[in-house]
Amino acid sequence: MTAPPVPVASTARGWSLANTIDAIGTGRFAPELAVHLREVAKSDHCAIFRLQDDTMHLVDRADVYARDYDSLAPFERYVNEQHWRHDPSFNAARTRGAKCPVLVRIDPHEIADTTLREDIYLSHNVCDRIVLSGQRGGSLFGLSVIRTDEMGDFSDADIQRLMDEAEILIALISRHADLLEASACGPASLISLPLIENRLGSLFDCLSQRE
Repeated sequence: MTAPPVPVASTARGWSLANTIDAIGTGRFAPELAVHLREVAKSDHCAIFRLQDDTMHLVDRADVYARDYDSLAPFERYVNEQHWRHDPSFNAARTRGAKCPVLVRIDPHEIADTTLREDIYLSHNVCDRIVLSGQRGGSLFGLSVIRTDEMGDFSDADIQRLMDEAEILIALISRHADLLEASACGPASLISLPLIENRLGSLFDCLSQRE
């Protein structure tokens, strides 16, 4: 006997995850991921990093408010000026090997490195930060999830929901990074702002970061 169809109730969190999956490998991925993380943990910003051969790459980033990318400039400084080397979150993940996802919570006020603490975080009103890290295909991937003073600190429930989704989030960001890398020389490279910046920088050394 065939059972009658059962309607499945949708949730904002389910929809946002579905939209994120649909956007993998495109310029919509980071904004959709930011919306999903807002549903999961009420975060304001997110950034995806890839550590490979001792070189950190900024894969993508987004602001949940869809503001100008100048508001996300600290992520670029974090990579370009090598501040990530003084970040306890990535140091912890590298030490553990991160074969399984690792969650590290950072209080920006307690970071020892002055530039990282003051210029990258506190001057941009960052009050709480979580980094989810995991190994995929020889690279260490990190998802930085940030709360500003406006939202306050992450709650225990927020952290638990991030932990519950850790495996799938690492899988999503690593797949997105691989697709962007594979398409870096093709038309798809023009839909990701970090890739556009990298391509222009390689062509015109005289351009400033702002230009």
